[in-house]
Amino acid sequence: MTAIARFDTASQPEQQRQAYWNQCVSGAYFPLELDYTGPQPLCASLELFDLGELSLSQLRSTPLCYRRQTRHLSACDEASFLLTLPLHSCFEFTQRGRSIRCAPGSFVLERSAEPYEFHYAQDNLLRVLKLPETTLRRHVAAPDRLCALAFDASQGAGALFVDYLELCVRRLGELHPGDEAHLGRQLMELLGLALERQAPGESGESAVSAAHLLRIERHIHRHLGDNDLSPASIAAACGISVRYLHRLFQGSGRSVQEWIRALRLQACHEALSSGPPNLPLGELAYRWGFADQAHFSRLFKQRFGVTPGEVRRNRPKA
Repeated sequence: MTAIARFDTASQPEQQRQAYWNQCVSGAYFPLELDYTGPQPLCASLELFDLGELSLSQLRSTPLCYRRQTRHLSACDEASFLLTLPLHSCFEFTQRGRSIRCAPGSFVLERSAEPYEFHYAQDNLLRVLKLPETTLRRHVAAPDRLCALAFDASQGAGALFVDYLELCVRRLGELHPGDEAHLGRQLMELLGLALERQAPGESGESAVSAAHLLRIERHIHRHLGDNDLSPASIAAACGISVRYLHRLFQGSGRSVQEWIRALRLQACHEALSSGPPNLPLGELAYRWGFADQAHFSRLFKQRFGVTPGEVRRNRPKA
């Protein structure tokens, strides 16, 4: 698979490079304001790759500052997150009242729905994953709590995710059409695992909430196919009240029932795309907690824009 787009300021006259680069970066991610005051001409390049629901990019540039301003927020159609991994030098990032310094060997989540500032003072090479908010929330409840925190990528699950990302980058050119979506799903599974650890720097009530959410996420994933999975059963299994369970999800933008439904629909989509080809739709729906096939089909069409049957008919040939 080759890059779907490449941009380079070397193709532009020096006096037009800043405006050109602002347009390139805003188009690749979401609207941003660029500040470049270096003594030398701006030098930057960007490669974009498609990974199904995700997009991967490699951005190389001289020192820069990017700002996501309040005025930019209304111009974004779909909320998303950026996961940024520096490879050459540190960057500094501020969002949600937090300011951090992210060095090579760590990564940061940035949320498009809130203002932020991102800058680096030395030439840098950044690897960036753009994650639709709906996609990330299928793997992590309340991902907002993880913004502007530096996650360790030097060991454990964080290192496993980054190592696999590096392997993907090296092998992208060898993929066949249709492979990219499977690759994107595998990356999301590893990222969800990497983010399961308690967010660094949290203490007090926020750490307690994060710990509860982690237990809740694990319980839901283990029992996703159970027909009796409900707020009451989740609360009882996790040792909290139903009222507190709902309060934990208030900041996530969706209820616990909506999150469960989104996970189940995604599981059905993956089964239709790559699972047993002859499994009856009714049985598939029941397996993932949907009691009524017609209701399942309506929800599926609403979520993905196509029917379950269309996904099955259009699955890649073995």
